[in-house]
Amino acid sequence: MRPLPFTKEQMERITKEYPTPFHIYDEKGIRENVRRLQRAFAWNRGFREYFAVKALPNPVIMKILHEEGCGMDCSSLTELMLSGAVLAQVFNMLGASTGNIVGFIVISLVGNTLNLALNLLGCYVHDMRLQFLEFFGRFYKEGGKAYRPLRLQAKHVEIIKEENES
Repeated sequence: MRPLPFTKEQMERITKEYPTPFHIYDEKGIRENVRRLQRAFAWNRGFREYFAVKALPNPVIMKILHEEGCGMDCSSLTELMLSGAVLAQVFNMLGASTGNIVGFIVISLVGNTLNLALNLLGCYVHDMRLQFLEFFGRFYKEGGKAYRPLRLQAKHVEIIKEENES
């Protein structure tokens, strides 16, 4: 276990300034661990780690992981919104990095339009998912023919070995 990056006196000063409980994250350690993970899977071309937003829905941590090349895995609308906020921040930073107002406007406008489209799609998908989960059990009636899309009409033969009677 590595030693803490601060002394007891520093910790006491921090607890007086910030209400408890609070979390302290090691940005350097997080970045090192992601890079180590990426090196471990470098043999697998196209590998990309996806961070489960549900595990730690912290926009600062999400931004760090995004900067290190991680994707975001979202399973709820809140997680999707947090990822959208990080994406908007990234597009705005990209636009600002051009150094001129026209570049900023173009990159931010295109990026945030894409972000808006993804959020609209997310609203639709999550609404449909919730409707399916909530109402499927209430209105579903058993019976009918099983749905088998694009099923090949194949015949299967079972071969059973019989014992010879002597």
